Amino acid sequence: ELGRKNCRAFIVQRGVSPPALLNGRKWVLRVHALLHGLANGELRLYCHRDMIRIEHGRPYSEELNMRAAHISSAGDARHWPEPSLLEDPALAAQVRKLTAKLFASVWADAPRGPYHPPGAELCQIFGLDF
Repeated sequence: ELGRKNCRAFIVQRGVSPPALLNGRKWVLRVHALLHGLANGELRLYCHRDMIRIEHGRPYSEELNMRAAHISSAGDARHWPEPSLLEDPALAAQVRKLTAKLFASVWADAPRGPYHPPGAELCQIFGLDF
C-alpha cells in the first residue's frame, strides 16, 4: 500500500536499465529549492547546497514484486539505510543545472506579487527527487 489509505496519488516514470546502484541499492537525490517571490513581483530561486542521498529500502532485484527495491518510500523505514550528503561536486553542479531548467520551464506561470496581505512575500519550498 502506498501512502495514506485511499490515497490515489502516483508518480510514474520510465525505468533506467541498468539502474545506478549505491551499496547494491537504487537511490535518489533529494534536493530542496526555495522559490521566493518579492512583493514587487520579482522572483528568486535558491537551491540548497546540501543534497541528500537516499537509498531504497531493499537491495536491488529485477523482481517487480520487491517494492522496496524499486520504490524509494516503500518498506519499513526502520530498516532503511541512513541518508547521507552528496559529496560529488560535479554531480551537484549537474543537479543545480537541472533544477534551474525545471523552474525555467514554468517561470512565466509562477505566481508574482502583489500578494495578500499588502507587503507579503511568497516563500515556497520544493523537495525534488532526482
